[in-house]
Amino acid sequence: ERAGERAARRRRGDHRQARRRRAERQP
Repeated sequence: ERAGERAARRRRGDHRQARRRRAERQP
């Protein structure tokens, strides 16, 4: 992901979704 996309997601409030995906990668 690009830094710009991450910033856009945070503004949209999708940061919770990204956090969920991050946890999914971890065991």
